[in-house]
Parts: sequence; structure tokens; C-alpha cells
Amino acid sequence: MPGTLICYGDSNTYGYDPHDTNEGRYPKEARWTGILDTETDWKVENHGVNGRSIPHTVSTVKFACQQVRDWHRKPNSVWLLVMLGTNDLLENPDFTAADVAKRMERFLKRMMEEAGLASRKMRLRLIAPPAMQEGQWVGRPELLTESRNLGKEYKRIAKRLGIAFTDASGWEIPTIYDGVHFTEEGHRIFAENIRKELQDLVDSKYQEFHSALVPGIGNILGVRIPQLRILAKEIAKRDNWRMFVEATDTKFYEETMLQGMVIGLAKMELDERMKHISMFVPRIDNWAVCDIFCGELKTAVKKGKETVWQFIQPYLISPKEFEIRFGIVMLFHYVDEEHIDALLAYADTFSHDAYYARMAMAWMISICFIKFPEKTMEYLKQSKLDNWTYNKSLQKTIESLRVDKETKDILRGIKRR
Repeated sequence: MPGTLICYGDSNTYGYDPHDTNEGRYPKEARWTGILDTETDWKVENHGVNGRSIPHTVSTVKFACQQVRDWHRKPNSVWLLVMLGTNDLLENPDFTAADVAKRMERFLKRMMEEAGLASRKMRLRLIAPPAMQEGQWVGRPELLTESRNLGKEYKRIAKRLGIAFTDASGWEIPTIYDGVHFTEEGHRIFAENIRKELQDLVDSKYQEFHSALVPGIGNILGVRIPQLRILAKEIAKRDNWRMFVEATDTKFYEETMLQGMVIGLAKMELDERMKHISMFVPRIDNWAVCDIFCGELKTAVKKGKETVWQFIQPYLISPKEFEIRFGIVMLFHYVDEEHIDALLAYADTFSHDAYYARMAMAWMISICFIKFPEKTMEYLKQSKLDNWTYNKSLQKTIESLRVDKETKDILRGIKRR
């Protein structure tokens, strides 16, 4: 997966090594960030600082937000990994994991609001740091408990903010004598675990399979639709979801798919939703984004069925392949008693050479047949559809499990030669 990993943390990100008298850190190839940089396709930047706690003062938050703005300008997509909280527990004897989590949530909200972290170009992953172990720096037993509790507290934050989360609080990471800092072996184990976390969303076999289904689209990461839908629901709950859907410089197929999902899921008035739809449709360049997007608009159709009906009419006569496909697939929401005659009448006016436009029409006819078999059969007997689209309509209807064998035989008999 191409892109940049910004690792923002404390001394365990920096790579602190008390035995090194020069820089006081492990060599790059021994730090978990350096291991990821060397052994993966990520470009990894280490922004760990010894002793860093969660920014909570005016100056530290302001500086962090400026850093994020700078990282946001990078040409490639960026993942920002934030792993902090250990020093907050060490420096504040009265702090519980819940107190640290409140500080973390305030910080992340400020970054997301002020530094553009809601943009689809920069993704945020919160990491609960590995729990402390018995050692010279861990003088209070409650530190062991509270550092382990950061995992469940941070998980709640990630859910509320709609961001990715990794719970490293339960990972068994070897530490040096102080019970806090990773050993060299600990860095290797942490790197391996993080690498697995980052690859969870990417399925190379599915990427290969789906790329074959969507010819001409070479920017597929391989994230499955159910996982995209989970992400879309999280983004749609944010106050700043509009920043995400209005971004036009999407690089990956999944990013465009996500935008379409969010347009369908986010709470807004119908007029605003149609404005976002108008902006999104010209960017559709494949059947998968088109069809998933149309499916996500089911709720919009329910809330303003006739308004949306009028809205899609211009798309039904568009010369552009995926604009007219969008219009036709949207008609699937209108295969009902009130609109069936209009759909079949439109089919007789349909004339388009593009493959995905004609496939959409064939698909629509098959749905009409399943729901209104008698009326659609009468239409097929006198249809003005071109031969290819007509025969493809029969084929898709015959393939349906909801059509009985006798009817399928009749349909085979009216195929055009």
C-alpha cells in the first residue's frame, strides 16, 4: 500500500535506548518505525519525542496542529499514527486511564477541527500503547492496571470520533529494566504487530479479483465493501463529513466509493443531498461505484420519491456512459405500480452504444419482469430495444432464481436471432 506513515509518539516511537551514549536511541534499523520503513512499501517518518505527553497546553496543541497541516501537504496519502498516554500516567499520580483518555479526546478533536484531519487524504489511527511492566520506573501498582485500561478507554474514543484504532495495551512487548521502554526485541515484535494491523484492511487476493471485475481501474487497494461501509458510517457521524465528500482529488477507487456511501448515509436535507449527488455523479468512472452509490440513495428516494424522480430525468438522456447508467440504476427504486408503465415506456426510447449503459437497461428490464411479469412480457413482445440489449434482458431474466422453468422456456423462445 503506497503512502506515508507519520508516527507521532513518545520515547518508544523515538526509539530510546539508555545504553546508547551518542543519540540515546536504537539505530534506525532496530526501531519499530525503521523496521516498517525498510521492510514495507510505506515511507515511514519518525516523529517521536522523549518524554512527550498528550499535547494539552495552548502552545503544544498549536504546534501539533501546525505539524499536521505540514504533513497534510504531502503529495501521497498519509496515515497519522498517534501513540501517547504513558507519560501522562507517569507524570500525574492521580490520573486514571479515563483521565488520560479525556485529554487524548480533546487533543484529537482539536487536530481534526483545526488541522484538516477530516480530509480523506490523511487518515488517523489511534494506538493504545503497550501496558507498562514491573520495573524501576513503575513504582505504583496502579500504573500496571491503568496503562492496561488505556486500551478500552481509547477504543471508546476511536468509536466516537470515527477513526481507526489499534489496541496494543495487551501486546506482550519486552521492556528494559525500567518497565516502560521497549527492548530491541520489543521493537521488532511491535513492528510486526503494527504491520499486521495496517494490512487488515487490504486483501491482495480480493484486490486482484476486483480489479478484474472493474477493468481500466488500476488504483484499487483491495478493501472489501463491508469494511468500506463500516468506515462510511463512522465518517457520516462526524460533524465535518462535508469536508470529506467535497474533496475532488481522490487517488484511490475506495476513496471515491467511500464518498458516495457517505453522501447516502449522512444526515442532511434532501436539497443538500441532491447537490452532493450532482457534484459526485460526473466523477463516476466505473459500474461498481455507480451501483453501490445508487444503492446507498435508497433512503433519499423514500424521503422524496417524486422529487428524486424529476432529478434523475436529465441523466436518463445523457450521452455519457456512467451518467446514463446512474440514471437507469436509480430507476430500480421505482419498479412499482405507480412507475412501471413509465419505466417500460422509457426503455423503448433508450438508445445508447456504451456497454455499461446497455447492461444497466437489461438489468432494469429483468427486475421489471420479476416484479411485473405479465406487463413486462407484453412489453417484450413489442419492444423497440436494440437486439443486443433485448437479448441481454432475456438472459438476465432467465438467470434469475425467481423465474420458474416454464417461463424461462417461453423467454428462450422469443430471443431475437
